[in-house]
Amino acid sequence: MIDLTNVILRLETQFLDLHQLALPENLKTEAIRASLSELNSILGTNYTLIGLDDASQTTLLEYHLPALMRGAAATILEAVAFHNRASYSNIPATQQDVETWSRSLRQERDQLLEHLRLRTFTQSNSVPWGTWTLEESEFHD
Repeated sequence: MIDLTNVILRLETQFLDLHQLALPENLKTEAIRASLSELNSILGTNYTLIGLDDASQTTLLEYHLPALMRGAAATILEAVAFHNRASYSNIPATQQDVETWSRSLRQERDQLLEHLRLRTFTQSNSVPWGTWTLEESEFHD
């Protein structure tokens, strides 16, 4: 089952931070919240995740996880880049590397979201377009 704890563990594994030495828990939670919000906004849905914002059930589907994870990772890297500008960070990467990595993750996330958006069209019961009728005007050139 997908829940907030599971997604945070995946982020910690991705960043090799299983002991939470480099990334605070609240940053990871906020990154997931922001990524889920972006996913919901782009797909026009209201997916939820158990443990996040008092959600009692998970409606997020398994195939949405890659986009959610890339968006959350990009948000974390942007926070790290901002932190590096403002102070010292213990993550061993240059500012330019972190920013490039973040942009790359955002692009991957955008591609995954576009794929998910198109997938919703194929699984929808309604037609994603409508017939447009041109009203004839009495004025012609």
